[in-house]
Formats: sequence, structure tokens, C-alpha cells
Amino acid sequence: MEITPIRMRLQLFHSMDQVLKSTDSSHLNWDLLTLQSMVNLLENLTSIQQEQLKKGVLIGRYTNLSSGSHLMTITVSASIKDVQTSVQKFLDYFKVFPGQGATVEKIDDRDPRIQYGSMFKDWSDAELYASTEKYADINADASLASEATATIPFSGTGIRIYGLKTSASLGKALVTLDGKRNASS
Repeated sequence: MEITPIRMRLQLFHSMDQVLKSTDSSHLNWDLLTLQSMVNLLENLTSIQQEQLKKGVLIGRYTNLSSGSHLMTITVSASIKDVQTSVQKFLDYFKVFPGQGATVEKIDDRDPRIQYGSMFKDWSDAELYASTEKYADINADASLASEATATIPFSGTGIRIYGLKTSASLGKALVTLDGKRNASS
């Protein structure tokens, strides 16, 4: 299923309808933030629609880890040059390499072991692994960075991150493994 502006607008209008039907004002601010995030996503995906868009592709690889338990944290980051744009990161699934002779584990983005900050939202698309994806959409407001994190515990000697990739920049993410900083993906 192709991501099209029409499909995205339909989802946006559905979300707007849900907000309007909401009678609990405590959820209204969260819903409005969700809508703003969806509007930003719509604008960015519409602008890159003509760019080559690839789904479920390798966007990060970390290998040669010591065998055992690890904790990976992905933080979507915005730099000063991103002030006028939205920074996004799309996560589809992960592959964990448990070590020699063991079966590679594929972990969906909705796996309950993964903890997401409040800036990560759900996306559905039949072309994705398990038809789901998580995305974070932030601007250069540094206060949002703490809520644009995904934390993945795993056991093995390596992990690969799969998500959305395009020839246009969707921003960078800081990846830490066991508290140590790694290259951006």
C-alpha cells in the first residue's frame, strides 16, 4: 500500500473526528498534539512523495557486541539547522542476532518489551512488517528529545534497525548501547 496524501488526509480527518467527539478535556491537549504531529507528518511525506521512498529497509546496524543482555536507546534528535523543519524517525522492526548457531529474532515495533516516549506515535501500512510502524515527529525544541526515545532490551551479539528511508533527510537519531554513545542512524 502506497503512502499517499489522500490516505494520510483520511487518517487525519478520522483523528480530528475523534477529537471533536471527545468529551474529556484532559485528553484534548494530547489529542491536539497528536493531530499536529499528523499534520507535520502529512506535510513532510507529501513533500517527499516524489522522492524515492523505501519501507522496511536497514537504517542502523550494531554488531560485534559481547554475548549477553543489552539495552539500546534510540533518541530522535534535532539540531539547530532543523529549526524550520520537522525531524522524523520511523521504526518498523528490529532483528536481534543471538550468537553463532542460534535463530535470528525479529521484533516488531509494537513488541511490549520496547518502551517508547510520548512523542512516538503509531502508523499502519500493509506494506510494513506486521503492517505497523512507530514514528517520532519533533522540531528543534530540545525539550521534546526526552519524549522521542525508544528503549529496546535484547540479548545477543548484534541488532539491526529497520524503518523508512528516503533520499530526503528525515533527521538523525542518537543510539546508545548499554549507555555508550554510538553513531547516528
